[in-house]
Amino acid sequence: MMKDASRGSGLVRALIVAAVLFVPIVLLTGAVLFVLILLFHPEEPLKAGELRGLVKGHTGLTLPDSARDLHFHELSVMTAFVYVRFELAPDDLRRWMDEHEALPSFEELAFDAEQREFLITAGRNLWWWRVDEVPSPRFGRKSQVRRYPKGNYWEWTFHVVTQELGENLTRVYLYVSTDTAPRPTETRPAVEKAQGSS
Repeated sequence: MMKDASRGSGLVRALIVAAVLFVPIVLLTGAVLFVLILLFHPEEPLKAGELRGLVKGHTGLTLPDSARDLHFHELSVMTAFVYVRFELAPDDLRRWMDEHEALPSFEELAFDAEQREFLITAGRNLWWWRVDEVPSPRFGRKSQVRRYPKGNYWEWTFHVVTQELGENLTRVYLYVSTDTAPRPTETRPAVEKAQGSS
């Protein structure tokens, strides 16, 4: 009986030790496999039509049909940031900018050192956002207020950078930012005009 009891307790101890060793190994193996899947099984890239839809949904801008080599990134942390890069013919760029009231006009594009430094910093974590490598950039910026019912409003700022690539091709960088929540109605304190009194 004593031998059976000791054998039983030894078996229990062996099972406990096996479980203690086995569970961490399984968890560690699963974690390693998960990381490997993420690293070596990249997401299927979005199609051009899907990217155009994202740009339209986030900025309200419709990209020209001739736009190519399109890149898009959206980040929302307290403020919504949208980064877009594409290439098209200069005439199509001029027409596109004229069609959208939110954008600065093509004629307003000019070198701006302050904007250059701002946009380099803004997109520094995106591998394709290389404003610092643009040899002769032209910049434009325009802000607009979009009002909604009850007087709430968002202020949007559109930054445009263009780079002539030659062969009738222009690269465009578009950076758009806005608050993620509407601002309350602007209130101004009432000012009473005092009339001369005795």
